[in-house]
Amino acid sequence: MTGLTASIRTAALAATVAGAALAAALAPDAAAAGEEVFRDDFDSGELGGQWTVSNPDPSGFIVEDGQLIVIAGAKGDLAEPEKANIFLLDVPLPDGDWEIEVVYDAEFNTRHENLQFGLYDDAENFLVVSSGLGGRFKYNCALEVGMDDMSRGQLKTNSTTLTDWEACQGKVVDFMQRQGANPRPYKLTLRKKGRSYSATHQFGDELPEEEKPRIVETGAVATLRPPKRIVLAAGQKAEPQGETLFMIDRIVVRKAD
Repeated sequence: MTGLTASIRTAALAATVAGAALAAALAPDAAAAGEEVFRDDFDSGELGGQWTVSNPDPSGFIVEDGQLIVIAGAKGDLAEPEKANIFLLDVPLPDGDWEIEVVYDAEFNTRHENLQFGLYDDAENFLVVSSGLGGRFKYNCALEVGMDDMSRGQLKTNSTTLTDWEACQGKVVDFMQRQGANPRPYKLTLRKKGRSYSATHQFGDELPEEEKPRIVETGAVATLRPPKRIVLAAGQKAEPQGETLFMIDRIVVRKAD
């Protein structure tokens, strides 16, 4: 091999390697660990084209002032195929491990509030974070976060209580203040690690640097064939007396560190 031929082959190999590296960097699933692959701060005044609303009821939601605002005034969750305003996000998830972050607040007053987000195929197949107030017996309630794993119509839940159970019927605002359910809004994160899925609940979103965030982690659930689409929905766990305003500040999808 002449020196000229060797130089040409070396240059060609270098170009091939560089081209492959560039292609990998530009590929949708090539996001670096921790890098955002999708973010919606709801600043545009309307839902973007990546969103589809199943069973839409336009009177029940609006995008305004940098928030997706949803009114929930009736019993219903993702297990009910006719539930109004199921928000589906058509964004591919990164390969490997990832996380979905949602920041929200609500005007808690029914003790049955429930925000759900995560993965969804249909009413019989979803895996989501469930967050809000849970009612027990006639008057008691507590702030809860957990995982709802619905597979072929069989539901498994893994719930964590964030406050003590206490009588709160008719006095939900006082209950939230006594139980230390602030600061708000709440930052929820659904994490995939291998075949395991779990969530964290952080009190407060943007905190002062000197303030250590208060974070609670749920138990994990495992699945071999997770649902494919990202979903977001707000509702009530039981037939409420009144309605609840949910304010979603953002949703972020990122490749896990």
